[in-house]
Amino acid sequence: MSGWDQYIQYLLADKKCESAYILGKDHANIWACSTGIAALPTYQINVEGKNFNVNEAELLVKALKNNGVPTDPNVGLRIKNEKYYTVRFDADAGTWYLKKDQGGACIAVTKQALVIGTFKNDIKMTNGQPQNPGAVNAACEKLAESLKSANY
Repeated sequence: MSGWDQYIQYLLADKKCESAYILGKDHANIWACSTGIAALPTYQINVEGKNFNVNEAELLVKALKNNGVPTDPNVGLRIKNEKYYTVRFDADAGTWYLKKDQGGACIAVTKQALVIGTFKNDIKMTNGQPQNPGAVNAACEKLAESLKSANY
């Protein structure tokens, strides 16, 4: 268990998040995650009969540098091979809100890290309410503030 795992457990507490990640900001390398992967995946997808190579880490870093706008509209932004759409990107606040079919994600940006929490509307939190952006955003943003105060 790495030192970062406690932060993943914080994001997953009370089933607020479907999945949680802490990535390095510059290359989207995984520092810790709830999904058990060592790196964001690469794969091929087929869009309207055309094959496209997907490198999730590269797409994430490029979109971050492009104010939340994916640089390849055919591929978009993907986490765990699910396509996300930017709802709001605020570079000054260090927040990036994303939507996917029946859910979404929050990415809170610090000097060195990306704190990511995903949610699905059909998963219940321990309080019986569906996972939702408010709970995920609050958890990711609070953790990011803590990391910022520690110079991360």
